[in-house]
Amino acid sequence: MLNHYEEIATHYDQDRFHILGSACELALKQLQSVVPDRRLGRVVDIGAGTGTTLSRLKQQFEVERPVALDLSPRMLDLARQAQQATGTKKPAPAGAGFR
Repeated sequence: MLNHYEEIATHYDQDRFHILGSACELALKQLQSVVPDRRLGRVVDIGAGTGTTLSRLKQQFEVERPVALDLSPRMLDLARQAQQATGTKKPAPAGAGFR
């Protein structure tokens, strides 16, 4: 399974967004209804992939301690690169925040 995700990492978002994108948006809307002040402490994204969901969450909420976990190191590398590209905060060093 790990090899599969390592191989598809670079095109994962494009291939899966039509399936996962609407579920992510629905989850964010539901979260807004139960967290009206939009402030979150630690958020752990298990199976974070390329970090798209966590990035969207950070756009709509103040997230104190985001943590991305994924089996695929390649996916987490892409998540780190995306965090750097968007300038959302200095990305965590390897092993700290992305595991």
